[in-house]
Amino acid sequence: MLLLFAPGVVLADDRYWLPLFSRYMALALFAISLDLIWGYTGLLSLGQGLYFGLGAYIIGYSLKLQSAAIEAGKPLTAGPDMALPDFMAYCRLDAVPSWVAPLINIWVALPLAVLLPMAAAGAFGYISFRRRIKGVYFSLITQALVLAVYTFVVNQQPYTGGVVGMTNLAKLELFGIRFKMASLYFLVASVLSFSFLGCLLLVRSKFGKILTAIRDSEYRVLALGYDTAAYKTFVFALAGGLAGLSGALYVAGLGTTGPDTMSIAFSIQVVVLVAVGGRGPADRRRIGRRVGKLRRDLHQ
Repeated sequence: MLLLFAPGVVLADDRYWLPLFSRYMALALFAISLDLIWGYTGLLSLGQGLYFGLGAYIIGYSLKLQSAAIEAGKPLTAGPDMALPDFMAYCRLDAVPSWVAPLINIWVALPLAVLLPMAAAGAFGYISFRRRIKGVYFSLITQALVLAVYTFVVNQQPYTGGVVGMTNLAKLELFGIRFKMASLYFLVASVLSFSFLGCLLLVRSKFGKILTAIRDSEYRVLALGYDTAAYKTFVFALAGGLAGLSGALYVAGLGTTGPDTMSIAFSIQVVVLVAVGGRGPADRRRIGRRVGKLRRDLHQ
């Protein structure tokens, strides 16, 4: 675990590799969120980028509003005379929309970047799992949902920046500390470490064993009296919150955001990452057995 912090020390002054590693750490958190629902619960989501994108856009709005206010010499507070971000000015909006303005406060945006994806995932999961939708049907619905939201975001250029998205974002600032380069890397690596440990404790608890049992044989778990829909809804909402948090950290490191984070291709790329790394405990044990067999064959 401590090795995660090594790049922040070794590459402290590297302007190329250290920001790249910061984004890698954010994507690792995104992969954990997918592994939690796919590897341990058997729910293959092909639209997990939706929740990543929600977190990314919320923080993107906050940092873009801050950047516009700094350029105009105005305070970082919501108000009727707020400075317009460039994409809103190009589309001739009269003022910052009332639902966007409060996001200039990073302490409003950060919790919302986690809670909104969590609520959206929870609502979607509740409807899907209560109707017993699973397997390939569940995967296709998640893909259709992220495609619908992607299309909506692209077509709302005055409010989202359209295809281009938001560029030239301000640096993330918390507790009076402006996070850039090494400090940002340590922040992302710390969040990743705590999230990993929290998920590890969850999957090794009784709750995690029930999730694995649902993955292996949901009907048997139902026969034992467990409400499998409630368990799946909870873990899907938790994964949505983690995805939103990873999107927020990713944007803070990248300095820009756009609808590509909500594309189907992006969601499938993360599925590939989890599949290659080994999803859930079963895949890791299977890989371990294969490696052990290969070693025995080589020694013979």
